[in-house]
Amino acid sequence: MYYVRKANKYGAKKKEYNGRLYDSKHEAGIAGELELLRRAGEVIIIEPQKTYNLYGKGGARICTHRPDFTVKFKDGHQEVWEAKGYPTPVWQLKLKLFEDNYPDILYYVITPRERFYGSKKKSLRPSAVLRETT
Repeated sequence: MYYVRKANKYGAKKKEYNGRLYDSKHEAGIAGELELLRRAGEVIIIEPQKTYNLYGKGGARICTHRPDFTVKFKDGHQEVWEAKGYPTPVWQLKLKLFEDNYPDILYYVITPRERFYGSKKKSLRPSAVLRETT
């Protein structure tokens, strides 16, 4: 009997970058972006595939979530970066649970077409960033 390797159900092909194997070319590209930010001194720590426990209203653990990257910046704030090709209903539920459980950590979603923060799709336009800093 032969073993047939099952393909990814969404068609993603694994890609190696900097000695690490990523689940898709898109995710490997995000890793390259983060590496450039680290070299520029903006990012201190990049943790790939860190596991977060997600709890319900009663305090019972419902599930875990493993986003693509947890990023700590030089000013001390943390962000979670998620490379998404297709937003599944399970992921959308986990995103809402994550935002409820970890309100101090920004959730940055990167799709091939757009980039936004969190389930409310708060995008960062250059004009919005300039208004926040002044």
